[in-house]
Amino acid sequence: MDPSAAKRPLGVTIIGCLYALVGAAGLVAHFGRLAVAWIAFHVLSFGSLRQLIIHSLFLVPISWTLFRADAGRFFPPDAN
Repeated sequence: MDPSAAKRPLGVTIIGCLYALVGAAGLVAHFGRLAVAWIAFHVLSFGSLRQLIIHSLFLVPISWTLFRADAGRFFPPDAN
């Protein structure tokens, strides 16, 4: 591969960094819901009973911890 062809244009780099920053900000702003959605997806996506049980054991305490009233003060309110 030609080294000059491999150089990324500055505009592409800037847009990529902006996407990464916005994604990180969204993750922080909605981390509680994303964490629960992620582990719930894993619970539903596995085929074996053993994997279902193990991931459910993670889902329950994560959900309980993140949706407690006292945890709400650490997450910004929804913009909805």
